[in-house]
Amino acid sequence: MWLAALLMALGSLATQAETAREWFRRGVEAQQRGDWAAARQAYEETLKAAPKHAEAMANLGAVLLKLGQAREAAVRLEAASRLRPSVHAIRLLLAGAWFQLGEFPRAQKEIETVVAAEPGNGAARRLYGLILLKQGDLAQGAAQLEKALEGQPQNVELAATLVTTYVARKDLERAQQLLDGPLAGVQTAEAALARAAVAAARGNHLAAVAELDAALSQNPDLPTARSQRGLSHLMLGHMEEARRDFEEELKRNPADYTANANLGWLLLQEKRYAAAGALLQKALELRGADPGLQYLLAQVDAAQDRPAEAARRLEYVVQQRPDFIAGHVLLARMYARLKRPQDVARQQALIRQLTEREQAANLGGAEAYGAGTTAAPPQEPRP
Repeated sequence: MWLAALLMALGSLATQAETAREWFRRGVEAQQRGDWAAARQAYEETLKAAPKHAEAMANLGAVLLKLGQAREAAVRLEAASRLRPSVHAIRLLLAGAWFQLGEFPRAQKEIETVVAAEPGNGAARRLYGLILLKQGDLAQGAAQLEKALEGQPQNVELAATLVTTYVARKDLERAQQLLDGPLAGVQTAEAALARAAVAAARGNHLAAVAELDAALSQNPDLPTARSQRGLSHLMLGHMEEARRDFEEELKRNPADYTANANLGWLLLQEKRYAAAGALLQKALELRGADPGLQYLLAQVDAAQDRPAEAARRLEYVVQQRPDFIAGHVLLARMYARLKRPQDVARQQALIRQLTEREQAANLGGAEAYGAGTTAAPPQEPRP
């Protein structure tokens, strides 16, 4: 009887294996023709028959990314990577999933493994560069993108990303070289986005809006296009148009720094403190310890009767920007609310010194982030 039972079990395993092979074949065919729903179903059926089928797991992760389900894709791709740790294509997809989710340190961990193993992988270099840019490392991000462009000198999308990176680094000369080189005469959405970045950096926000309108007409889901257009609208004083663009960008990309920071600033001006604080905190998480964002968040804390938290933020701000008069003014007010008279007196003395120095130099106003206690918008697009 035991032999009969063994034969039956072996037969069942063979049937399951054949079922898995058939569903996997269907999944590959559906994926190749771009039928993502059918591919998803086929790979899920494959995994029912063969739960440790690494290729089906990885392909399902890729399909889920196409369907915009990055969180579930990351789960599948992590499982596939555990089964096939040496397959760097899986790690590249997993890095892409974490990137879409805004979990940049996790994305960086995966992509660095790929780049170390495959230094000539242009797609990996490009994603590595983007991950670094999103974390504020413009120099290293640009370096990775430059290496990727060396291997793909006519890659329009890559060249356009480098243009926006150079703009963020205030290197308009190199940005213009790319516009005059691989992007000359190119009418893609990415090229229009690059031209808009240069126009905005030169203060021509009307031209920037026109280029971004053209870009979005070609690709309504082009990443960062709406946040850049929103920023140009903001600089033109078109507040409602700016708000709409920032809100639309965040629907598509919740990890967009420019949209979070500038929509947060707009809401702060409207005294919608809770909503403003949430967006500004998200921007801070994306950027790291940024004095300007800390100043805006200190205003939120002050308005919501959290003087101790506001003072903590402002102490960091004035440490990083000791000549920033508005930061000292607000910090003195928080010390007063905390009943710290000696600290108030020290801040008032600093304010007098800074004001006298500014007047003597005929600067005629406070530094970035505004005079008094109302900050100017962050005003910085991110690649």
